[in-house]
Amino acid sequence: MDPLTTVGAGLTVLGSKELLTKLLGPSADYVGGEIKNLVERCNINLDNVFRIALHKLGSRADEPGVVNPRVLKRVFDEARLCDDPLMAEYLGGVLASSKGDIARDDRGTFYLNEINALSTYQLRTHYLIYAVIVRSQRPYDQDLSYWYQQDTISVAIPESGYLAGMEYSTDEPSDDISFHSFLGLEMKGLCERGIEVIEPQKQSDFDVPFRFYWPTRYGFELFLWGLGLGNTRVSSYFDLETDIALPHEPPFTTLAIELGQRYFH
Repeated sequence: MDPLTTVGAGLTVLGSKELLTKLLGPSADYVGGEIKNLVERCNINLDNVFRIALHKLGSRADEPGVVNPRVLKRVFDEARLCDDPLMAEYLGGVLASSKGDIARDDRGTFYLNEINALSTYQLRTHYLIYAVIVRSQRPYDQDLSYWYQQDTISVAIPESGYLAGMEYSTDEPSDDISFHSFLGLEMKGLCERGIEVIEPQKQSDFDVPFRFYWPTRYGFELFLWGLGLGNTRVSSYFDLETDIALPHEPPFTTLAIELGQRYFH
């Protein structure tokens, strides 16, 4: 009996050959033999990631294409144990980004390895600090991609907003975890700075504790792949509409974005 009939019953994507083929193209044939070995919870998690990927593809799901089997294998291994909603969004985004006309295009494996190497806290921090840039007002009416290529962008965010976005429970040591998160991102080149909390000072423009960081090209790139926009050039990042669909809205805005030089030394 077809494994999709027995195991995928009641699941949005795994239970539908048509949706699987829309998402994966010919690589859908790899899935049937695998899901029969999964426990129910793994099926639910995997189906959730596939459903997210289909949503991110939108009308592109009806276009011809294929997901490289190596990418599919990595998503399969990670998604079945993924209970975190934001990590599921990243996995679904990479899966959606990986559907294309070139069968050997396995770039998604690189980003999936990165996601796998990040803790849940580091990934949420990464999402927050790049999502808030998307939602920020564009200073100086300048082409930010030009300024970014020339030097860098400095971003300041309120500490209270960052903590709210991390959704720490009372049992979690927020100071230690925040340090862990920014340190890990810096070590991987996904952002620079952000580790220390700056208290308001007389010479500062800010009257609340804040963090500042410098986004990186690699950090932008991982963020785009997680949104399902892996084929969007990083240089076009700031040309995206401000109403770009985000899976979770950051519960804060930037205090400042400065262009063309490194502020907050």
